[in-house]
Amino acid sequence: MIPRVIIAAVAAALASAGALSAAPEVVNLGPRGFDLFWVGEGSVPAQVEVFADAEGQSPLGGISAPGWYPLAVGDPALTPSPAEREYRRLLRERTRDFGQRLVRVGSLRPDTSYYFRVTDASLPGGVYPESGFAEVRTQSAADLLSEALQVVVRFPGLLVDGAVATLRADGMAAELAAVVGDPHPGEAWFNLADLVDALTGRAPQPAGPFPFTLRLHQPGSDVEVADGVVDFTGMFTVARHSEIPFAGVAPLVAYFEFAPIEGQKAGLPFTVSLTARNADGSLAEDFAGTVALTSEAGIISGASTASFVGGVIANHPVVLADTGTHVLRAVHPPSGASGVSNAFSVSTDYASWLEAWFDPEDRDDPDIAGLGADPLRAGVANLERYGFALGGGFPDRSRLPAPGVEPGGDEDYLTLSFRRQAIAPDILYLVEGGYSPGSWSVVEVVLPGEPAWVTVRDSVPMRSAERRFLRASLVHRETYAYWRLIAFAEQDWRQDGTLPENDFGGLGLDNLTRYAFGLDPHDPDPAGLPQMDLVENDGEWRARTRFTRLAAALDLHYVVESSADGQTWQTVTTVHPGLPRLVTVEDTEPSNPASPRQIRVRPVFAPF
Repeated sequence: MIPRVIIAAVAAALASAGALSAAPEVVNLGPRGFDLFWVGEGSVPAQVEVFADAEGQSPLGGISAPGWYPLAVGDPALTPSPAEREYRRLLRERTRDFGQRLVRVGSLRPDTSYYFRVTDASLPGGVYPESGFAEVRTQSAADLLSEALQVVVRFPGLLVDGAVATLRADGMAAELAAVVGDPHPGEAWFNLADLVDALTGRAPQPAGPFPFTLRLHQPGSDVEVADGVVDFTGMFTVARHSEIPFAGVAPLVAYFEFAPIEGQKAGLPFTVSLTARNADGSLAEDFAGTVALTSEAGIISGASTASFVGGVIANHPVVLADTGTHVLRAVHPPSGASGVSNAFSVSTDYASWLEAWFDPEDRDDPDIAGLGADPLRAGVANLERYGFALGGGFPDRSRLPAPGVEPGGDEDYLTLSFRRQAIAPDILYLVEGGYSPGSWSVVEVVLPGEPAWVTVRDSVPMRSAERRFLRASLVHRETYAYWRLIAFAEQDWRQDGTLPENDFGGLGLDNLTRYAFGLDPHDPDPAGLPQMDLVENDGEWRARTRFTRLAAALDLHYVVESSADGQTWQTVTTVHPGLPRLVTVEDTEPSNPASPRQIRVRPVFAPF
């Protein structure tokens, strides 16, 4: 059986001036269309289907398809300008964010039944009606009205633009609904000619005082009710309007002010403080509500604050997900009050990433927290999870490098798209190409930055006779690979002269040694190499070396060796990068000053 939302039933449902029911209600019922109104949740999607038949086989489309958040039903003299169109767009967004659903179905036939169904997870049962479709019958053909009056309701002191207001009158079949702020801020316009008499199905022709009830559906709070009256003179009038102030509750807050926010680290908590302000800038000390925080950085935790105390909330913890330059926004849906913080940077580095995602006892374990470790056995190393912003949990593979093809006229090019960190000073992205997975040449070096998604095109076109490969890898700052790309020009590192074993420029010093001891890659100073001497201790002489190590290098250690003949070497100790940078090591064997033992430092690559 089809529920009938016909005129008499609608009139009965609207007899109460209390809060709007959870079910969608028919408003603005006329001969050529009707609106539906209900309150849901702003972030929950909803769908309205309207049919010309009771079985739901003939959906309405085209100009009769349901339209969301209709506006421009107020001041007939208003001609939209670009600025006014943008204002209306923002007003629609505000109504949507309030969770107030308003849907228009137009271009219908008079005195005809139509059938609708609403799907909305925020409704009881998720659908209305629970089965079948609800019926609504349009008004009979419009009559010539002697008086076409409008009521303009003003909401002094209330920040409710975007909220829906409704007007009902005794004996009328359906309420009228209007969006506050359409077409002017702080106003709602109602055309009384759109009312439908519940008995006749036609527009009423009142004479004398005409009482009505206004309801303001404030988001997140109870419905505010006020009574009004307008006088019908019985004389022919077109578009005369009567202004009525709404006797509502004054707002407890006008806007929010953030304390300045400094640069932060992605994934790590920081605190924000907010103050509630009145319209004149004074402290809204009676405000004790909560606010919602949003940011394009993505909020991991702290999206909802605790209650304000004395109009202030201090040191509210927030954790943001993504790097970049961002702001925080605060909004109090019941009042519409909002505020925006200053712009601040959100950066990251590998140590901060570990701190955000790993327990303290795991951060020093290289099998868990090392750059090359894969503690979740997901096939993605920590460095990739960090650099491609895959998160600390199971990796979001949608952000991993993905291949594509870019048309290039007569030839196509292979591309690679990936997500990078916006601010991460310890990494860069190396895109390489080759004709086999074992032979790679540099295509492009990409630094962290914005936009987040980057697409790199191969340096050579695709050819049908040859297979082509592209890969993107992360290069950490504290590695030879990073030093090589920064130290040498592009035309140099595209060739073999910058590999660790090469002697770039033929200066008699391999590149690995220049890297390991922090020398200038193009003009290495021999004074920066390890120095050797003999030192006496209690009458015993020993060979000694002093050298400057790197403070932080992930792919290197220093092997100190000694020899009596310069042919056979034995390890004295192994030194790792760290602080202090100046290191002194003595030989473990005594030395004869007449024929002293030799000592040397050999930098060795170490896996990470």
